[in-house]
Amino acid sequence: MKMFVLNGNSYPIKDMSVNMICDLEDMGISLGDMQKKSFSFIRAYVSMCMGESPEKAGKEIELHLINKGKLEDVMDAVKTAMEESDFFRALQANTDEETSTSKTEKK
Repeated sequence: MKMFVLNGNSYPIKDMSVNMICDLEDMGISLGDMQKKSFSFIRAYVSMCMGESPEKAGKEIELHLINKGKLEDVMDAVKTAMEESDFFRALQANTDEETSTSKTEKK
């Protein structure tokens, strides 16, 4: 399992599955929020990886940044989780197929 490090502690990069997305939604974060509420999305994802509250995850992220850590360290974990997720790959393939079909229908 791949890991990411915050403040010297290693956490697993958890798979972005349907259940993970539902858990994030239960925390008030939807897929649509990834762009609009990026910090909230990152904090919620880190919370899930840590097995801690969003508040604790936020404190860890803040401490990481205060100690000269980079936000990209955390964002890379989220990116990896999405890129390696069978669920997100299927969503992307379906989106690509729908886009291709709608372009063909417009011609």
